[in-house]
Amino acid sequence: MRALLTVSCCLAGVAAAAPVAAAASFDCAKARAPIEKTICGDAALSELDGRLAAAYRRALALASDPEALKTEQRAWLTGKRKSCADAVCLKQAYAARLAALERLAPAGKTATYSFTKAPFVSPKIINDLSTGVADQGDQVLAIDLSDSEESNRYAGDVKVVKTGNRNPYVATREEPVEGDSEPPPEFGYRFVGRTASGIDVLFTSESGGGSGVFESLMLVRVSEETGAPSITPDSGPRQTMTFRGKRLVIRKLGEIGLGDRWDGELGVRGDEISIGADRGWFSDRTKTPGRVVKVEPPR
Repeated sequence: MRALLTVSCCLAGVAAAAPVAAAASFDCAKARAPIEKTICGDAALSELDGRLAAAYRRALALASDPEALKTEQRAWLTGKRKSCADAVCLKQAYAARLAALERLAPAGKTATYSFTKAPFVSPKIINDLSTGVADQGDQVLAIDLSDSEESNRYAGDVKVVKTGNRNPYVATREEPVEGDSEPPPEFGYRFVGRTASGIDVLFTSESGGGSGVFESLMLVRVSEETGAPSITPDSGPRQTMTFRGKRLVIRKLGEIGLGDRWDGELGVRGDEISIGADRGWFSDRTKTPGRVVKVEPPR
């Protein structure tokens, strides 16, 4: 059975076990360096690369000193791995490094993810749930956190900004384009609070690289659900797929648009969300007053 995720009040903690990787941790279509081409040209080495990436993320999530582990990993990449000239050497280097990382964080050991402290729920997951500026309604309503937090799809460093006495702002930013004067696109969130009915309220901020910074409140609920698939053999070539396994799912319930470069006070009390008057970039034009939104949870 897959590892289950745990949720605690105001932390939305998530425990997730890494899936077995079957491919390289990067896009082989974009491989340029000789080492990357060697990895992509060898199926066993590609699998080792994927497994090592998952083990590293798991170890990083559990590390008491993440920065020290990052330094150690960079040293291995630029030292032992870079010194290899063929696939045989790389396989030996990967096997040794994988064993070291798995001693720090054995497969199956869980890490608790949170909206308010490291290791954080990936901003990329929240971004996938958000509605784009050019769209209306909802496109993605739920994501399986059990598999997503340790996946290559949602891997990557996050930027964490302390916000005074409020919860930290957690963001992911694209790589800057050489010669482009505009800042790269960024998406981030900040945990505002949890309603009495167990709905988490996140303040989200999205910039497409231009001057606009579009902000919203996203309402999500994290809950354990039955429905994880598994395939078991019957007899001969026949197999049966069942959906009885447990998994933790983050489900988007709704979104409240705040506007471009909105700035104001936010709070959650009971089942009400208070949204203060806008003091942001366009406040002198819009003169948006404060409001209170009562949330009636879905049945």
